[in-house]
Formats: sequence, structure tokens, C-alpha cells
Amino acid sequence: MMIFEVRLAPNSNLPVAFPMPPAVEMLGAYLHLAQAAGRRQRPQTRARLLFLAGAEAEALGTPEIAHACRKLILSHNPAHLLGRGADFRQLLESAEGAALHQTLLRRYPPERVEQLLAKLGIEHRGERRFYYADGEYAAAILGRDWNQLVAEYRESRH
Repeated sequence: MMIFEVRLAPNSNLPVAFPMPPAVEMLGAYLHLAQAAGRRQRPQTRARLLFLAGAEAEALGTPEIAHACRKLILSHNPAHLLGRGADFRQLLESAEGAALHQTLLRRYPPERVEQLLAKLGIEHRGERRFYYADGEYAAAILGRDWNQLVAEYRESRH
């Protein structure tokens, strides 16, 4: 089933239905862009994209990936909004966290994400099929072992 988002067409006041990419593809796209931002020494951009990836990971039911994104953000910016709560889900449920999430979604809509990926020469569509689970796929993009991320997440919950 394809999900659509209705928005105004560029340079027009006419509403148009834009297809929404599957959540796991958006997660992969955000993680790829975050990795690229890190390589390009753009820590604020990297943090924004990791935040979006973490929110997408929570929505997909992979809090282990959200936790990994949170740790990466806090490793460069301990004063980040994510440092105030125990986990990503709590922040997303708060007014401040929800507002930040909405702001970042407006800044990085799916078509802009696709443009950035194309500009950087990153082709990620279809990658997920090579992995057993969404978490394993996302962990691979982060250059991490899925089982290790699961263990770290479980340890953080105690």
C-alpha cells in the first residue's frame, strides 16, 4: 500500500499528492546523509540527520538504533536536548522534542533528502533487502554490529 502526503506543488498553490517513501528507506537515507555530513566535518548537520534517523528508528520499533543515534549526537554535543531525558521516545513525546522533530521534518522533506543523496552520489534504494532486519540494516550503515547495539541498548535500560 502506498502512502501519500498532500502538499502544495512547488511554485503553485495547487495541492498535489506526493508518495511517501517507506519508513525504513527514510531511516537509511537519514543515516547515509548523517555519515556523509560526519565525513565532511559538518557536526550540526550530522546531529540533525541523526535526530531524524533516531525518530524514524523509534517509529519502526528499533529503539536500539535510536539509542545509537542519541549516543552519537551526545558524544559531540553533551548539551543537546537529547541529554535531558532518558531516551529518544521520551523526548519525542515532549513538547520540545516534538517541535524539534517537526522543524527538522520541514527542513528535510523526502524530496530534499533524495536530492541531497543524488548530489552526493549515494544510491540506497533497495539496500534493505540484503539484511535480515531493519535494525541490522541501520546498524550496518552506522558501521556497527547489530548484536552489539542490542546489547548496549539493553545495558542502558538497567
